[in-house]
Amino acid sequence: LKAEGKYKQGLQEGVWFHYFESGALRIKRFLKEGKNQVIQLWYYENGNVGWEENYEKGSAEGQWKYYYANGQLRLIRHFKNGKKEGKETGFDSKGNVLWEWSFADNKRIQ
Repeated sequence: LKAEGKYKQGLQEGVWFHYFESGALRIKRFLKEGKNQVIQLWYYENGNVGWEENYEKGSAEGQWKYYYANGQLRLIRHFKNGKKEGKETGFDSKGNVLWEWSFADNKRIQ
């Protein structure tokens, strides 16, 4: 996996790009304060976004989105301090809602 980006004071900083062996973009990573705040976009080899994820100080944080290879939204999930928290919604490949669940402290409550 080829990667390119910049360092600041020995830590990865700013936008980093990772590529498939074919040369297509695999991951676009936005780093702030080294690895304390990270937003990652993972791509399918066809160029569509596969999922979006956020981290704070190494833990999953905020809204994550997952997509089908055709670009259709597949799942929305929320995290707080590395644990599932709040509403999660799953979709089929045509955009119809398949489920809606709620989580608190990483446990499904609904």
